[in-house]
Amino acid sequence: MQHLYQQKQIVQNTENQIQREIQYYIYQDLENALCQLGQLEETIEQLEYQKDKSYLPIAMNKVILQANLSFGIHFDQYSQHNKTSGNFLYQCKTRAKSIFEEALNKKIIKNTHPKVKEICNFYLQNIFSQKNMQQYEELHLEKVQIESQFNQQALEKVIWGTQIVDKQLKQLQNQEYKPPTGQEIFEKIKKSKKHCEEQLKINFQNDLAQEQKQDQNKLRIQQEEYKKQTLKLQSVNQNSKKIKNQNQDLSQQNKINKVEDSRRTQYPDDNQKGAKQRNKTQGTKGQYQIIQKQK
Repeated sequence: MQHLYQQKQIVQNTENQIQREIQYYIYQDLENALCQLGQLEETIEQLEYQKDKSYLPIAMNKVILQANLSFGIHFDQYSQHNKTSGNFLYQCKTRAKSIFEEALNKKIIKNTHPKVKEICNFYLQNIFSQKNMQQYEELHLEKVQIESQFNQQALEKVIWGTQIVDKQLKQLQNQEYKPPTGQEIFEKIKKSKKHCEEQLKINFQNDLAQEQKQDQNKLRIQQEEYKKQTLKLQSVNQNSKKIKNQNQDLSQQNKINKVEDSRRTQYPDDNQKGAKQRNKTQGTKGQYQIIQKQK
């Protein structure tokens, strides 16, 4: 009897251990996925006005790799525990999907950029799907223009992260696992986005300052060019106005000449009388000059 009780206790402990591990993997991965998506959106916003966007595909690939890792985790959990703990796994996946959708509905993850939408759809339709996971699926990485370099700090972070996971899994053998609430995950997303924003400003502030300086120089050149064009236009307008006034004077003189010519044509006698009068005046003046000489 005692032996039977011990056997049942062992089985129960094993089931509890499996359930704790399922919870840990599903919810820890959910938290990582949402934080990574939040950081990607923050990166997209911060780099929107940066001319050099070569870092953006790297940031996207970081989240794509996380999504592929998430699928691998769910695939592994399904392969190991679907037969023995399938119902519990289903409950965890359903709750995780609900929290993921709540993050989208509350705009904690805005889900507006095409690449973010693609990744979110991959989670909703493939990772959180209740269909049988018969084969591994993954998202394709973005092409990166920057030449890859070995980063010792990144490697150390990966090793450190692996050690943390192992430590936490060992702790689950002796204690209960309390799944995080949606609100707790949302708070971590906000903190993660804030940290990402600060890091981006530090890393790109020199580039941004340089771009702002270049923009200021371009603006100054544009202002100088505008000033030159304005002065040139004013000079053209003045010359045009001067020519217009000259044309108006010439037109007025032509009108006067036409009127004078028309009057002469209409009144020829007045013209002859005027001529005779001028001749007569000139003749009288000539006779007077002769008389004066004779005297």
